[in-house]
Amino acid sequence: MTILLILGIAILLMVTDGPAEPVLLAPFGPSALTPGLGMSLVFVVSAFIGFEATAIFGEEARDKSRTIPLATYAAVALIALFYAFATWTIALYYGPDRIHEQAEQHTATLYLIPVKALLGRSAGHVMEALLLASLFACLLSFHNTLNRYLFAAGRDNLLWRGLAQTHPDHQSPSHAGLVQTAVMIASIVLLALGGADAYTVVFAWMSAFSSLGILLLQFLVSLAVIAFFWREPRGVSFWRRIVAPVVSAAGLAVCFALMADNLAIVSGSTSRVVQYFPEILAAVGLMGGALALRVKRRRPTAYAALRQTFS
Repeated sequence: MTILLILGIAILLMVTDGPAEPVLLAPFGPSALTPGLGMSLVFVVSAFIGFEATAIFGEEARDKSRTIPLATYAAVALIALFYAFATWTIALYYGPDRIHEQAEQHTATLYLIPVKALLGRSAGHVMEALLLASLFACLLSFHNTLNRYLFAAGRDNLLWRGLAQTHPDHQSPSHAGLVQTAVMIASIVLLALGGADAYTVVFAWMSAFSSLGILLLQFLVSLAVIAFFWREPRGVSFWRRIVAPVVSAAGLAVCFALMADNLAIVSGSTSRVVQYFPEILAAVGLMGGALALRVKRRRPTAYAALRQTFS
């Protein structure tokens, strides 16, 4: 993040060495309103996936009704402003009329090229190292989030109770982490034995599948918020319990439809398996609903704990 911020400032210093105003405003001209703008918004939404993780750690917050919303709004605002700045400045560097062509030709090095040109080769090597570190940080974030879900489900006897066991010294959900790590390693081994390409299949397909699934999950959560507060307003404002979730549901539904209709672009594959991702997600959702009804009928106490577990 820091090196991209420095790069953006360097680009601004470069392009303002002359008549600045028309140059600075160029990326916001008519060329920005291309026919693929709607599809590009899908990638924008995908870039924000993960901001909702703040709610998962509500139990650790001192005043979760206040600090969790503030942390979420701050995360969204920071990500939006930083991404907008980085995108704007890189468009200035290549030129609004050439940025699309350059992005196609230099997909993996679009930012690395100007970093080396303006900040030096050493900065380029630093950026490559930071990229690897950031990828590890992303994986660690997902790992911790999944651990939290497994731990909570095990604690309330929805899954194996052993998942709720914590490390004796660090109090972290160590058993959940070990189980999740074992599942991931087994999955990778099976994909490798099946000859799946690490980038074009494992990474690209799974990224598209998870992005589509999270969009669907967020859409369902928006509907769940409306249904819950429709029965129990609990003193929550009309904006927060009705207007905001309705707007969110509508926007997420549009993004889900766009992504589902353009899975070949999102995943980089025209495989029939990829095209069936929406149906696979629907099947998973139906199985989850059936499991919830089964738990409600056979183990009402465990079902009642769901509200507390995942709130």
